[in-house]
This record gives sequence, C-alpha cells and structure tokens, in this order.
Amino acid sequence: MTSYRMLIDGQLVDSSETLTVLNPATEAVLASVPDCSMAQLDAAVAAARRAQPAWAAQGIEARRVLLREMIVRIKPHMAELTTLLTQEQGKPLAMAEGEIKSLLRFMKGLCEQSLPESVNEDSPVRRSVTRRVPLGVVAALSPWNFPALLSWWKVVPALLTGNTVVLKPSPLTPLTVLCIAEWMADLFPAGVLNVVVGGDALGPRLTSHPGIDK
Repeated sequence: MTSYRMLIDGQLVDSSETLTVLNPATEAVLASVPDCSMAQLDAAVAAARRAQPAWAAQGIEARRVLLREMIVRIKPHMAELTTLLTQEQGKPLAMAEGEIKSLLRFMKGLCEQSLPESVNEDSPVRRSVTRRVPLGVVAALSPWNFPALLSWWKVVPALLTGNTVVLKPSPLTPLTVLCIAEWMADLFPAGVLNVVVGGDALGPRLTSHPGIDK
C-alpha cells in the first residue's frame, strides 16, 4: 500500500496536514499519513456516538459474525503486514510475524467470548439479574512497540461488547493499523470503527473529549 488514509464515519479520508513515518533502521522516509484535524476528530467521535445505539442493539451474535470476518480479511495479507511492521517499527521479521500471528489468535479467541448473565436472586419476592451492558464510545490509544497487536487488542473487545471505537495508533507506527482499517472500511456500519492519526496534540484531545465514555 502506497497511500494511507484515516477511517471516519465509514469513509476513508485524507487531511490537509500530513505526518512523516520513518523507517527506524535507515531513517529514510517510509510514508506520509494524514494528520487528523480537531474538526475531523470531532466528526469521528460524533459518528461513533450516532452509530453506537444501533450497534449495541444488534446483539453479541451479530457482532461476533462481523468480527470473525476481520480475521478472514487479514489472513491473506499476513506477509504484507509482517514486512510493513518491520519497516515502520524496526523489529526483526520473525518478531513481526509473531505479532501478526498473535493478533489473529487473539481475535479468534475473543470472538468466542460471551457476556453471561448472573442471576442473583429468583424468588417469589423478586428477581435480580446482573447484565454487562455497553458503555458507549471507547477511545483507544496504542503505542509504538506492538502497534498491530495492541491496537486491535483494544478494539475487538470494545466492539464485541457493543461499544463503538475511535482508535488512534502511535504516529511513529500507524501503517499496519491503517492498512487493517482500510480492509474493514465496508465491514462495519458507518461510525462503528473510526481510526485517526495525529501528533502530540491529538491524544490529549481524544482522551478529554466530552463525547468519549471510556
């Protein structure tokens, strides 16, 4: 992939500003990526808020089906992701391959999880049940050291449990994350998954955004 775009409200978008991603082994320019504006971040959070009630209402089994499809879409690109991860992060190919394999194993295992109800009391007097319900919009920020694994490690559980997500990978290592997001752009309803990239100002803005619940 030679061009990289963010995913906001179901659309792959550029920005008026860009960030440069370097190959840490050579310090050569590897790619340019969008630098999310504050207006674009607001749009991503707003899209996630709009999409969340319907996403939660689908139920866990319907969400599980779409999350399993993520695995199907990623598998044919394992070699591509492995090479790209080494180029942007610097880890040896064997470690990069291990990260991508771990990502797929994690996704598969998580897709098998459920949200059982706990019956605390069921008597003629009362019935008490504990249910786990979605929180709303989740902000996910991931670091540079395991960018693919630690990004989707946050996203998959949030989506499975009925939340919507705004994901911000590290600006040092956003490429594998943006690749996967592009392959998922038409998988989820618009606004369910949003992926933005930005520099030092974007993280604090995201974590303090009034539209974020978690």
